[in-house]
Amino acid sequence: MEYLGDKLSVAHSQVTGWVGHMRRSLQGALSDVRGEGDFKRTGSLRSLASRSRDSFRSFSLRSQQRLSLRRRTTAPNTPTSSTTSTVRRITNKHPPCERGSRG
Repeated sequence: MEYLGDKLSVAHSQVTGWVGHMRRSLQGALSDVRGEGDFKRTGSLRSLASRSRDSFRSFSLRSQQRLSLRRRTTAPNTPTSSTTSTVRRITNKHPPCERGSRG
């Protein structure tokens, strides 16, 4: 249950950060549209779209990095491809003995 709580906590913090960033982007775009900024309306809408895409890209990238880091740290005893190929080579060179056969 603690594991699930940790997962939910991480997801909540990621979404909260992303929502906060989007809120700030929208507030900046609205201030631009109202004329409180230095941009014209079309520029501000393009800026909003660009910032939204950038925000989503960076959020996705951070999520992928966290996931890959978590995979590496939670499964240290998972055999790698090199370990698997080494085991196959050894098994092919030295097949297991059959029981009951005496040479």
